[in-house]
Amino acid sequence: MKASRVIVALVALGVGGVTGYWLGSPAAVDEVPALVEHPAPSPLRDGPRDGWAFQQRPAQEPTANGAIVERGTDAETPEFEAFEDPRIAQRARDQALATVDRLAMALNSAAFGNEREIQALKQALLDKAGVDSLALQGIIDVFRTDPGSVLGQHLGSLLAEIKDPEVETMAQQLVRSGAPDQMKAGLMVLGELGIPSEETLRMTQQIIRQPYSDPDLLMGAIRAMPVMPMSQHATAESLSSLTELAAHHPHDGVRSNSLFKISDWAKDGEDLRPVVQALAAHRPTDDRISAAMALSRSTVVDDSLRRTLLDRMADANELWEVRQYSAAALERFKLSGSEYQRLESFRREQMDLQHNG
Repeated sequence: MKASRVIVALVALGVGGVTGYWLGSPAAVDEVPALVEHPAPSPLRDGPRDGWAFQQRPAQEPTANGAIVERGTDAETPEFEAFEDPRIAQRARDQALATVDRLAMALNSAAFGNEREIQALKQALLDKAGVDSLALQGIIDVFRTDPGSVLGQHLGSLLAEIKDPEVETMAQQLVRSGAPDQMKAGLMVLGELGIPSEETLRMTQQIIRQPYSDPDLLMGAIRAMPVMPMSQHATAESLSSLTELAAHHPHDGVRSNSLFKISDWAKDGEDLRPVVQALAAHRPTDDRISAAMALSRSTVVDDSLRRTLLDRMADANELWEVRQYSAAALERFKLSGSEYQRLESFRREQMDLQHNG
């Protein structure tokens, strides 16, 4: 009788991504050896893997109509059903937490030049959390206990790279907590995630409309505010709040971040007006440079804006940074012959300055 098919569930354990060592191992990370491929384990050849149980199915089993049929010579080719031992799942979490502990120790001694070890441990956590939900949850739990610490900041950036819905949910919960340090940590993660979420947009809009005295909280909300399609009315409200901050907030970082976000949101020259106004001579130097930089990365093409950029670039009395960014912004415009000559003239001036040191 023809032998029955063997059903085997294999579990790949043990290697922490590109680091090539066991997660949670106390050994120091001196180098990152290449991974060596090994043949997949077989319960017939190697016996059951640790943490997995294999149950032999009977040689006879009923069919749909209740009849008993022979399955074949199971003594020669037994069939197995595999089920996961809960200890395996817990082990993944424990290994991740052990690696977090090693990362904390490495960060505490970062002055000793162990940057390579730190990066290897972070990569191991990233690899493990990217495929194991319990490992990810373990890292999230540690991050939530002290997100403002050095370890918390590293874990926050690491979690943002995974872009898992659990990470976004956790970050939004931190923002809702109302505790400034928790809110800042949540906004940092949301900003690095960059997911266009309506809930994140709603929370960040609410923050920038409130008279918060903490500039770090405002800057975190501005950076985390996603650029996404929304109604004309909602867009106008957001731009209005950002314009107020860009023009009047006492902290230069808040003003600068507001200018960049306006530039990211702007769809036409009218939307960009607050950024162009920040180029005015009476505005602080940081504002003027930030405005020119924001205009250089905008996608808006407008005749009035083109003329403004040409004038700023050609003005020998203008800040050099403003002239440079104005020239960079002009590269997305269609220029007339005379306008192109003005741009080329500035480029030659740049080259002369670089050549002369």
